[in-house]
Amino acid sequence: MGKKLLTGLLISATALLLLGLILLFSYPAIYDRETSLMRGSQVFKQWVEPDMPVYMKYHFFTYVNADRFLKGQDEKPEVKEVGVLSYREYQKKTDIKYQKRAQKVSYYNNKWYVFDAETSSMAETDTVVIPNILLFTILSSAPNSIERSILEKLINEWNTNATRRNGVSPFFEVGAADFLWGLKDNVLLSLLSPIIGGPTKFGIQTNNSNDGLYQVFTGKRHGNHNRGLVSAWNGERSLDYWSCDAANMLNGTDGSIFPVEMRRSPRLYVFNTQMCRSLFLEAQSGEEDVQGLSLTRYQTTPELFQVDFEDNMCFCEGGDVDRCLGDGLLDVSDCYEDRVSKVLDEDVQMSVIVSGPEFLYASNQTIESIVGFNPNPEIHNSFMNIHKPSGVLLSGAKRIQLNTRLTKFQLNSMSSVPDNWSYILPLFWAEEVLHVDEGVVQSIKSSEKFSLTMTVVSIVLTGLGFLLLLAAIFALIFTTSKYEVMPDYSLDVDQKLSSSFASVDS
Repeated sequence: MGKKLLTGLLISATALLLLGLILLFSYPAIYDRETSLMRGSQVFKQWVEPDMPVYMKYHFFTYVNADRFLKGQDEKPEVKEVGVLSYREYQKKTDIKYQKRAQKVSYYNNKWYVFDAETSSMAETDTVVIPNILLFTILSSAPNSIERSILEKLINEWNTNATRRNGVSPFFEVGAADFLWGLKDNVLLSLLSPIIGGPTKFGIQTNNSNDGLYQVFTGKRHGNHNRGLVSAWNGERSLDYWSCDAANMLNGTDGSIFPVEMRRSPRLYVFNTQMCRSLFLEAQSGEEDVQGLSLTRYQTTPELFQVDFEDNMCFCEGGDVDRCLGDGLLDVSDCYEDRVSKVLDEDVQMSVIVSGPEFLYASNQTIESIVGFNPNPEIHNSFMNIHKPSGVLLSGAKRIQLNTRLTKFQLNSMSSVPDNWSYILPLFWAEEVLHVDEGVVQSIKSSEKFSLTMTVVSIVLTGLGFLLLLAAIFALIFTTSKYEVMPDYSLDVDQKLSSSFASVDS
């Protein structure tokens, strides 16, 4: 083989081998960088301001026998679901700061909602009759019995006025959107404001707000296997609402993004500020195919709020199961009291109880306490469909019901109620729904295809370079050995010719 050809073969083999190895080892690093929460990555923009179609839907009940129930004429309250107010949800993360050499990132997740008539089944002005949680919160928050007694007398006086009666009744008629967002002046607050000051509007939800300061892992230096996991919330690495450390732990992500290459673990944890705890969802058997992508489905199970389930005991007061409200109910009053008190800079006492919609997975006694409830896991369960290789949530629904406990106060409107009366009543149930987005599906497919192509190309280039390098080495060895071992026949020829001439002369 010619020297030039051999040199060219060696150079080509080395170049292909180096290129293949560079692609083989550098592309995973590039991929990790682009799928992390680092500023400028491909994932970063979508994480900061998602454009996936998310809707917040509020399912409203109206109490059809409120007066009869308070007068003791009906043993149980009866509700009817009258419709859904649907809002397009928008998010944007703000005040983004990196810590620990960019291994962690902190942010506020600001959310705002825009009414969507097309996906709603009722108008924002439609009215419902529901428990007056504000009335009971104000009475419960009175600093002492004397002030509470004064409030009760004022409310009884206002109750005699036809234009004021509705606003100071235990059940009141209110516009659905007004109850959510506090769009109009509240009658009770407007009456109290000249006396004790304070706002005149009240809404059970907030718009254009955030739920606290998060700190999560970016995935850097860990191959994104911890991407999105919550490290701290509001500057604390754990909660302080519950009776043991395990219940106060911040487990999982915030539910918007997950680690890549997720393991097939039986549980998926999500930290949920609305429920003041980390929740777990159970993996379902098999995989779901959505437009060619294999998804793992996680969903809530009866164990989530089962009071005698080992992981839930600390969510009971003092860790005592007998002091819990029962299966399917979680009392988060302390959590909400703490939040509202900090906002108002006043001590607030309120009753907030969360559950599954229509008391899903609660005891039969709890479900049957409300006429009109018929929980169905198919429409009331929470679930997530996740593409585990990319850690992307493609579809899901987070469903929760907000309830309150009413107790007896010295109000004329509650004169027929026994002194020890107490009742857990639903306000509404809501679902945050994410639908499959075609653009996200195609993006995942393109990313998978590109990653596979890069892997194949790097392996082919590495293999081809290695084979060519072997061929060049063998050719070099063969050529060298050929020149070194070849015998010198010239001496033998000269000797034979000399012998032949000598024989002729003789």
